Amino acid sequence: MKSVNMYLIALCHVFVIGCATYKSYDYDQDINFAKYKMFNWLPESQDANSKQFVKNTIIKKRFKRSIIETMKNKGIGFHENPDFYVSYHVSIKGNEDISCHYDYRFHHHSVFYGEMYSHGLFSGTRCYSRLYNTAMLIIDIIDAESNDLLWRGWASKNVIGPTISEQKVNDGVIEILNNFLQPSD
Repeated sequence: MKSVNMYLIALCHVFVIGCATYKSYDYDQDINFAKYKMFNWLPESQDANSKQFVKNTIIKKRFKRSIIETMKNKGIGFHENPDFYVSYHVSIKGNEDISCHYDYRFHHHSVFYGEMYSHGLFSGTRCYSRLYNTAMLIIDIIDAESNDLLWRGWASKNVIGPTISEQKVNDGVIEILNNFLQPSD
């Protein structure tokens, strides 16, 4: 019974870790965000971290679509002459979660048709390993005139496989940009 309980505890631990999303943000509190109504992508020549991005054009398109749509829902448009630039960075890192517990099992000796079985207490350590990937997304909001960082939001989430689904991209972008200070009218 103890091994069943330990297994359930380990399974709950894996489930909680697998569903966790960590997010946060920071911004310059001296900035009046009411004047920021239009955005564009930070040109790659100015983006020092562009080479750290996951080299997957499918994922890039998903993030761009999701950011444009989320900004549009906040009343912020995409324009050639922007008030601010958006830059985003994504990394996917492989991780391993190992959990071990001490296992007690009872077994017995008996003779059945000439074979002998042992009686006694078996104990040992059982370890379980789980491989998973963690995707980290950082979204930067940069003033178009001064190139100063105005706002930064980030989130990390466990994902399955080397890619990120459309739904997880949308969820991550919305979770981060929900904290972006929407320009007031």
